[in-house]
Amino acid sequence: SQSSNKSWFPPNDASWSLSTGKDESALVEKLRAEVEFLKMENRTLLSENESLSNDFLSYDSERDDLESQLSKITQTQKKVRKELSKRIAKVQMQLEDMENLKDENKELKDKIVRLKEALDSSVAKNTVLSVKMEQVEATLPYVENLEVEAELLRKEVKSRK
Repeated sequence: SQSSNKSWFPPNDASWSLSTGKDESALVEKLRAEVEFLKMENRTLLSENESLSNDFLSYDSERDDLESQLSKITQTQKKVRKELSKRIAKVQMQLEDMENLKDENKELKDKIVRLKEALDSSVAKNTVLSVKMEQVEATLPYVENLEVEAELLRKEVKSRK
């Protein structure tokens, strides 16, 4: 926007006079020229105003689009946060379950160790019993012989009476 530096008002000095038609017609011409210049300036300003209005409407529309996008992004963020919270809670529960399973696993390992110890002890006892059983079995023919001899001795004792 440009504005005229020329003053369109008549000079404030003694050389200007309304009584002369020449000065008056020069003033009228000067005023007409200034009016035309102002009309042109007005058209330029109106054009700039319209351009700025269009820019404003365009920016306003862009702002609305951006606000809409921001709203969608915000809603998506809320959904993602909610989903992440659910997943985090689920993972925390799984971690707790894993800790519980570790504890149970340790207890089961301890029981297995105790059962192995009991089994080893039982195997050792069975081995001892097996050896004793073999010893007993090995003495069975001797015991049977003793029983037969004892029976014979009983008979002999009865017969002597």
